[in-house]
Amino acid sequence: MKTEKISSLVLYVVFAVIILLFGVFFTYGYDNQYVANPKFNDPLMLDGVMILMYAMVAITALLIVWSLVKSFVQNMGGPKGENLSGVPGGTISAVSVAILVVSLLVGFFAPSETIVANGDVVTDTTAIALADHFICSIYVLSVVALVAMFFNMTGIMKRK
Repeated sequence: MKTEKISSLVLYVVFAVIILLFGVFFTYGYDNQYVANPKFNDPLMLDGVMILMYAMVAITALLIVWSLVKSFVQNMGGPKGENLSGVPGGTISAVSVAILVVSLLVGFFAPSETIVANGDVVTDTTAIALADHFICSIYVLSVVALVAMFFNMTGIMKRK
C-alpha cells in the first residue's frame, strides 16, 4: 500500500473517531449538573474526550521523535544525497527541534503558584505549570504561524 493511501486512511479514521466521540459527548449526558456547584455541567463523556486528546498528543509526540531520529540517522555518516523533492528536510528538522526547545523552556519557567478555579484553590503545581505551558506554547506557535503566513503571502522567501 502506498504511503499516500495509508496517510489518507489514517486521516479519515481519525476524523471519524473525533466526530463520533464529539457527537456522543454532546448528545449523551451533556446536561448533568456538577455536584459541587449546580451552575456547571458535568458531561458523562468528558473522560472520553480527554483520553482521546491525550492519546492524540502522545501519538503525535512519538511520531515527531521517531521522524526526527529517522531523519538524523539517514543524514549522518556520508555525503548527502540529492534533494529531488525540493522539500528542505534539514530546515524542517531544525525548526522542529527549536520549537521543542522553546516549548520546554516555556514550561520550565512557567509560574506555579496556586490559583482559584471554580471557587476551589488549586495547589497542584504540576497541573498549573502544564496548563500554563500549553497556553504559552499556543501563543508562541500562533505568532510563528502568523509570521510564516506573512512571509508566504508576500513572497519574500520564494525561490525563482
